[in-house]
Amino acid sequence: MVIKKRFLLRDGVGGLAPYKIEDHPCAIKLDANESPFSIDWTKWPDVLDGLRKIDLNRYPDPSAGKIRSVLSDYMRWPVEKIVLGNGSDELIQYILMAFGGFNRPVYAPHPGFAMYRIISIAMGQEFRSITLEDGFELPSNKEFLEELSDVRQKIVFIASPNNPTGNCFDRERILSVIKHTNGLVCIDEAYHDFDEGIGFLDILPEFKNLVILRTLSKIGMAGLRVGILLANDYVISAISKVRLPYNLNAISQFLALAVLNHKDIILDMNQTIKKNRVWLAEKMQRIKGIKIFPSQANFILFTSEFCVEAIYKELLSEGVLIKVFPPDGKWPGFLRVTVGTEDECKIFIHMLEKVLYGLEKLLSGKVKENA
Repeated sequence: MVIKKRFLLRDGVGGLAPYKIEDHPCAIKLDANESPFSIDWTKWPDVLDGLRKIDLNRYPDPSAGKIRSVLSDYMRWPVEKIVLGNGSDELIQYILMAFGGFNRPVYAPHPGFAMYRIISIAMGQEFRSITLEDGFELPSNKEFLEELSDVRQKIVFIASPNNPTGNCFDRERILSVIKHTNGLVCIDEAYHDFDEGIGFLDILPEFKNLVILRTLSKIGMAGLRVGILLANDYVISAISKVRLPYNLNAISQFLALAVLNHKDIILDMNQTIKKNRVWLAEKMQRIKGIKIFPSQANFILFTSEFCVEAIYKELLSEGVLIKVFPPDGKWPGFLRVTVGTEDECKIFIHMLEKVLYGLEKLLSGKVKENA
């Protein structure tokens, strides 16, 4: 008799839910914080010619040296202190591989980017949520800072601007976290291009335990999956030991370099998105039944006196896809809309008003029936 053995999952993986990517047919896609603007490659025949010359039978440049060189000039940070990854998700995993381990908890804000938690638990790490204060601000109380400074080494991820809340955390509070943490602090600046602040690259030389993440995904190159890690020598050396070889494919390297060499296009797109964000926020503020939150990112978070799941479903039925966050603990349900093109923003406002009007009529009808 053959006895079939069970293959046991790593602790914690069994209880994880996969990161949910919505795949609904829709006319207007505003759920994933992508740039609404695509590159028209037909206007760059030299790029198309270059693509044809890529030897797909050969491995790509393992260090992605040309992109790192351009990014070094752009960000004014030494090229040897830059590591690129297949999106920021891969770089988050490398940080945990190099500096995580038993009895080294991982911290990240809640509400916050879900992948910090998912990757941590998948790798067997203890994960602890940092519950944000009212106004979506980091805590600064003595107990929290003492916890960060205790003897156990830890890793803290902080996205600023934060996803999904859209706000930048108070600079002094982030500095306090960096100074008190016994371990690594990673500031994820994925949405830095839409923020009016200076970020934290200016203080990176001062703190050996600081890592900064950036990405090309939010500025029109989400399909290329290029994440950027900036750090000091010790961290870069450690990350290089666990980084997979050839982790950034040849096509992504070639096309990312082509776009980076035309920075004016990126800057124009970013400025348009910021202008559309202002317009969208002003229009949403006038709509009865919703409350929006200030944003320094390429999206706007809002909530409603109506059921957020109902708004999400009704918008989807009208061909508009946004992101829904059901009620969770002390937090009400939220909805997040990506800033789109001018036309997409106008259509979203029209459909949102239509949906809310319908829900209000439905609710008032039920109230009359129960009277």
